[in-house]
Amino acid sequence: MQRLTTQVLDPAALLAIVQSTAAGAVLLFVGTTREQTGGRSTASLTYEAYAEMALAKLAELEATARERWPLIEVAIEHRLGPVAIGEASVAIA
Repeated sequence: MQRLTTQVLDPAALLAIVQSTAAGAVLLFVGTTREQTGGRSTASLTYEAYAEMALAKLAELEATARERWPLIEVAIEHRLGPVAIGEASVAIA
């Protein structure tokens, strides 16, 4: 499952999508907007995307992960629009 959204990401909902009694672990990566990058302050971030291309790239990332590891389920969400400091911009479970 790959999704682009303007809504605040819900990591718990992603975990619910991928959890399985057949899995020995559930992993979650959450990328957040940081305040400092290389000594430069971030005032704000706004993500834009050509949705068709972005979703194709997320599907490619999922396919690569499935080739590499015996995954049961994958869920990827990426924010679009303004993302405040400390908020999640991407979540992968």
